[in-house]
Amino acid sequence: GLVGPTDISDQIQVGRGYAAWCGDNLFTTTAFIIDVFKNPTIANTPVSLPMSWTDTGTPLVDGWNLVGNPLASPIDLDALVLGADVDGTFWVFDPVSGNNYFRDTDLDVGSGPMATSSTIQSSQGFWAKANGAANSVTVDESAKTLDPNGGSPFGGMQLQNTPLLRLGLHSQLNQFSDEALLHFGVGGPGADAIDIVKFTFSHPEAPQLWSASQDGDVLALNAWGTVPGTAAIPVHVNTAVTGDHTLEVMQLTQPMEGYCLVLEDLETGTLTEVVLGATYTFTLDASAPADPARFLLHVSQQSEGTLTASATEVLVGEAVTFGSGTQPGALVTWDFGDGTTSTEEAPVHAYTLPGSYPVTLTVGSAPCDLVLTEVIEVGISTGLE
Repeated sequence: GLVGPTDISDQIQVGRGYAAWCGDNLFTTTAFIIDVFKNPTIANTPVSLPMSWTDTGTPLVDGWNLVGNPLASPIDLDALVLGADVDGTFWVFDPVSGNNYFRDTDLDVGSGPMATSSTIQSSQGFWAKANGAANSVTVDESAKTLDPNGGSPFGGMQLQNTPLLRLGLHSQLNQFSDEALLHFGVGGPGADAIDIVKFTFSHPEAPQLWSASQDGDVLALNAWGTVPGTAAIPVHVNTAVTGDHTLEVMQLTQPMEGYCLVLEDLETGTLTEVVLGATYTFTLDASAPADPARFLLHVSQQSEGTLTASATEVLVGEAVTFGSGTQPGALVTWDFGDGTTSTEEAPVHAYTLPGSYPVTLTVGSAPCDLVLTEVIEVGISTGLE
């Protein structure tokens, strides 16, 4: 856990991170100034951040270090020199959300304001994790970056061109929120080194949101990989404050367009199509366990097909051959507009009465279905040549 200072005479160590509560009451903080004296740190010689690792036999909790940017300038996390046993994922506590945001320098992704910014502001504390004795982290002048507004809690989200889904959880009960990311471009359904295990250092009233790997790992970023068929991914929620909470699709990148995603509330049975900006509000009890998962994220390929007809103007009794353009085994439903239907991929149909008939082809099932229409005009032969 966190280690408190011995007394007021303890010196602030270069490169160490500190957690401090500042405010004049529990809910608001009057602006104040912190004066920092002495000369700034110049890293012409690399500065080592104070890292340590103790093997207690519990690797998920061993090796967490609260360090800080020792330079009088923003730095780029990508420019840190890491020992072989240091994760490339860094976490920053955000007092607005009440939770941590992460930045992964290997995948070049992150959550919240760290989504595309790897900037750590001057004097900003952040968490780094060591997994063994080779746990050095050094920074020098080359890590400086001209980005006074980037990073958490100062930065903002930008566009990403990787197949990402970002879900958010918030409520009107307080200001706090959380995020979970799923990456469908790398990794696999089981636990692997690309997944980012959720690190919880949060306000006690902040909600928690995460997804699980096929092995049950609690993940902030679930690198599930490409889904060639279908997948059902557990999504967990937890809160300390009973009331209505809202899940929101905060980000769904362009490379996800080939997928159909549906969020199922296992408690109510409600299905919500996952599209950018979609929200789902539900009641969450503080006493409800986080396991098993409250939600399942169903992932499948978008339905594909084309509606073709051998002719769109025919006579009564004349056969029309229809095509769906689907792969073998696809769920296909035809409505010929005259009360008759078919589930064949390429049916043949003839009309018994003249008229205009809207033909509807449905591929797949809602809400992931593809619906196409074509009008067939049916006339009567006059018998005249």
